[in-house]
Amino acid sequence: MSLPTHRVTRKSRQNSKILAIIVDARHISDMSLYHTHLTDRTVLRVGGADRDGFLQNLITVNINQCTPDRCQMAALLTPQGKLAFDFLVFAHSEAYYIDCPSSSAVRLLEKLKLYKLLADVTLDETALHVASIWHKDGLSCPPQSGSSQVNYMPDPRHTSLGLRGIFETTPASASLSSYVDDKYVGDEESPSVPLDSWHANRIRHGVPEGPEEMTHGKVFPLEFGFQHMHAIDFQKGCFVGQEVTSRTHRKGALRKMLWPVVFTTPAPPTGTPIKRGERQCGEIIATHGHYALALIREDARQQRASTPQANVPLQTSVPLLANAVSFDILPGLFTPSCVTKP
Repeated sequence: MSLPTHRVTRKSRQNSKILAIIVDARHISDMSLYHTHLTDRTVLRVGGADRDGFLQNLITVNINQCTPDRCQMAALLTPQGKLAFDFLVFAHSEAYYIDCPSSSAVRLLEKLKLYKLLADVTLDETALHVASIWHKDGLSCPPQSGSSQVNYMPDPRHTSLGLRGIFETTPASASLSSYVDDKYVGDEESPSVPLDSWHANRIRHGVPEGPEEMTHGKVFPLEFGFQHMHAIDFQKGCFVGQEVTSRTHRKGALRKMLWPVVFTTPAPPTGTPIKRGERQCGEIIATHGHYALALIREDARQQRASTPQANVPLQTSVPLLANAVSFDILPGLFTPSCVTKP
């Protein structure tokens, strides 16, 4: 018995062409790309003949899938499965480069040296720079030119974070035509915007970063959406903290999840408790303007009030409050439609 086949009709081909034109037009009509020098990042170099096996046995991703045109989000965990360090990994022909928060770079380098033992591995801090090109509305960046020689590649955590690269000198404002197909843009430059603006975009889309938002040694990476940032490979085999992480993943239920939220007034400060009634059920992790990252217990987020007489669910929920102020929960890493493909 033959399997049914999908028929590609003339109408479906026409619809595909129309959709492609709409997508192209959207990029062309609103090509507001920004360029940011990420001055709060430090780049470490991992070299030596044993560098592949060294990283493969430590970090949460399959290092063999990190290529010169594809960087990876990764983490180093504690043996108890809690987050020790978060970073991105770039591959080069002779080394791997770890793009990490400057605030934790020294401690990460010391930790890697502890694991080195007798392996043929070199570990150094570099003077390389990190930069990003991103869309002002959180849209994905347009396709890169096949002839581009610029060291930018998609940020694997979320499409809204755009493109990312490491450079030997301070990166200048990038010419869009140097990496984007000519049909999208001319020769205009992408304007440089402050680091603060880049972090505002990141927080607005629910992406956590660094020890200031994820106290190292205190949080579980799955609650902060690392599996949706493609930062954990559950098929690769052993890594530090794998047992606890894999067991939590197999259970399929998390007590808390990280969400981007928005207030009608400036967001309360980091560390502010989130309550439903008298019960504390979360806290503010990071803020920028009216936006914040909030770690919220799932049972409280989904709770509904009910009438005591007929036990009929009400249409409105008991509000979650931070500093007695309500907020709206936005789509984030745990929203299926927002999860990007690796």
